[in-house]
Amino acid sequence: MKTFRRWSLIACLLLVPVTSHAELNDVEHYEHKSSVNLLEARGIINGYPDGSFRPYKAINRAEFLKLLMLSVYGEQAYQGGSERCFTDFTGNYEWYWAFACTAKMLGIIHGHPDGSFRGEDTIILAEALKMSFEAWKVTIGRDDPNRPWFQRYMDAAAPLGIFRRFPFTPDYQLTRGEMALLLTMMGEPIATLSGDAPDPSGVKFVAVKFPPTNIAVCGNGYKEGTEQCDDGNTEDGDGCSRLCILVSEPIRHGALRLEQQPISSGAQASGNVDVPLFKFTAIAGRQDIYITTLKLKSSVGSLGFAENYRLMIDADGDGTVETLFGRATPSGETLTFANQNILVRDGAYIAVELWADIDTTQSASSIALAFDTTQLDFVEGVDKIDGEDVTGIKLNDDDCTLDSICWITVITDDDQTVTIRTQGNLFVSKDSTPLGSRQIIASTETPSLLLLQFRSDAEDVKVKELAIEGIPSSVDHLLLFESTSPSSFATARLVNCGSVVTGRFCSDNEFIVPQNGEKSIVVKAVLKPDDTGAVSGQTVALSVSAVTSGNVAVTAEGYYSGQQLLQNDGNASGDGEIFVGTESIASNSLIAAPSHTVVLAKIVDITNSNTDPDDSIITTGAMTFGQFAFRAADHENSADGFNNVEITKLTFTVSAVNMEFTSGSFYIFNALNSGTIAECTESATTGTITLTCDGLDAEDVSTFISRGGTLNLSLHGTILNAQVSPGVSILQASLQNLSNPGITGTINWSDGETSFGWVDIGKTNVKSTNYRLD
Repeated sequence: MKTFRRWSLIACLLLVPVTSHAELNDVEHYEHKSSVNLLEARGIINGYPDGSFRPYKAINRAEFLKLLMLSVYGEQAYQGGSERCFTDFTGNYEWYWAFACTAKMLGIIHGHPDGSFRGEDTIILAEALKMSFEAWKVTIGRDDPNRPWFQRYMDAAAPLGIFRRFPFTPDYQLTRGEMALLLTMMGEPIATLSGDAPDPSGVKFVAVKFPPTNIAVCGNGYKEGTEQCDDGNTEDGDGCSRLCILVSEPIRHGALRLEQQPISSGAQASGNVDVPLFKFTAIAGRQDIYITTLKLKSSVGSLGFAENYRLMIDADGDGTVETLFGRATPSGETLTFANQNILVRDGAYIAVELWADIDTTQSASSIALAFDTTQLDFVEGVDKIDGEDVTGIKLNDDDCTLDSICWITVITDDDQTVTIRTQGNLFVSKDSTPLGSRQIIASTETPSLLLLQFRSDAEDVKVKELAIEGIPSSVDHLLLFESTSPSSFATARLVNCGSVVTGRFCSDNEFIVPQNGEKSIVVKAVLKPDDTGAVSGQTVALSVSAVTSGNVAVTAEGYYSGQQLLQNDGNASGDGEIFVGTESIASNSLIAAPSHTVVLAKIVDITNSNTDPDDSIITTGAMTFGQFAFRAADHENSADGFNNVEITKLTFTVSAVNMEFTSGSFYIFNALNSGTIAECTESATTGTITLTCDGLDAEDVSTFISRGGTLNLSLHGTILNAQVSPGVSILQASLQNLSNPGITGTINWSDGETSFGWVDIGKTNVKSTNYRLD
């Protein structure tokens, strides 16, 4: 039973300053406007000085407690006594301390385990419910130490309809508007204040006014006075008696709903296991239900096309079935799962799937299953609480199959047909990830040279052998990686191939391509050093052949069927075939990787090495305005000594804005020897200048870079006029059009054997310091 108790130290005279209430200006279209207006009319809330209420603003523990205390106790909400009753009530006095201490004295709040109140924390729904039930002295269920502290308050809130407006989430954070809604939904009397809330710092005595008690009329459909309920009727047995007293609700008969769901439409090969053939979701109402019987039938094909039929359920509620629950053997073209106990909870969906294994000898065909609607009892269940049978099926929009009530609703869908093939198909294509030409260093493992994509349908496919062509003498062997793995899973060599063909390497390990899935394969090479056969300038252009007979590129077999896949026969159907260079059923085409070039030494990076920071000042006269660091790769190419990089030509782009150089004043030098220079030729003296430093191999300036070493080259010129006209002057040197074998001439260099006109450094330009003069 609920009781409301006015707690007082004085009967009628209480502390409160008197002010008038201004109309709130921001709740006109707020969804809970009526609740806000009720609290405003009772003097519980006044809003902000600008006339707003700000209903969407979060409300903290201190604010909620104050408004709750005013709603319950009116102007008796502040009763004096201790004002430092919590451990965090220290320092300067805070306005809410008095309300909190009064609430503590009344047993409404107790604070956190450390003795603090934490009034600034946003209040959560569970805390708000606890404070409200305690403040209004509502009798609720006892505390259960085996359940969370908030559970009994959440349980007590449910019959009040709280969770029709609030989520059933204990830590849901309330707003100011939701505070008003919650207080009015509690169904308890709300006090009327004669003025503003009590202010402990300066007050006067006024009278408390509570709303008048309505005369209760049981049966009029309105809860009034001391009525516990009023549902508008005068009958017993429905939870609200004819005396308007709450009575225990009788156990209600459970209701069950099954909804057929789509399954994967991918083809399956004979021998495949764990194949989903049918799926539905189930939900109970009014109480939990056990599904005890399910009857299915074949709607396409025959149940003999598969075996080992079994039910799988989603026991952990994550949406994926994982638990074996029951097995059945076909009887003709029907399948009955009897004596089951699949628990379907009230208000919660559970997924159920029928799995089977496709017969290993099954030829090309199709299969589909459906509820056996020819039988009136194709689904049966039993209530968990009272053990009553759950029977009678209402199918889709049809009428009930019984003269009495149908407790089961079944919603079906079109047949979910699974195509059965004797074997799956394998598709091998070029991966869509862009891959450019590279300079690959002899004696090292290369970066990725070829990217392949494997896809299978109908079944898992085991790739027995992969042959790659276009391999020159500089390559020792190939390494195969799965795209996400740092370690190779297979090695390809000439000796692995059944038929030895120059330039053709075959893998030494099998791998699985999952059914209806993809697998990306990365191919790298390990190059020989120059003393065992690597050749500078040699081209490496890997490929996968499109031929369908003789030395084919791929051999594979079905993982479950165990049958070898055929090579593409060129027709419009896929009957256990291997397709190369296409992602669909079509003629084969060659898979070709970009062309890569073998080098015995290599420039791997170019950076700005100028010590002047950007925005340094342009000065008239001689000036070193650009400096670049060139780094060479390490390697083991040692025939006739380790190979070095030698730069023979550099073409700079110089941006000279609103300034001018002296003609013929440009030269380049090694930063370690500024006294030895090589002259450069300019295309202009101002604007965008192309500066060519050619024949460096014939000059005294050292442009050699040893393996793993770095070369710093500086660019020098004489500035005739640092500021041709008023305004900003800009000066910057750069190397453009890098890392593109189709654009040569920016850098010419040699690895000691072969000359190259481009560099492979992974960036297209390098800029030195940006100088300016304002």
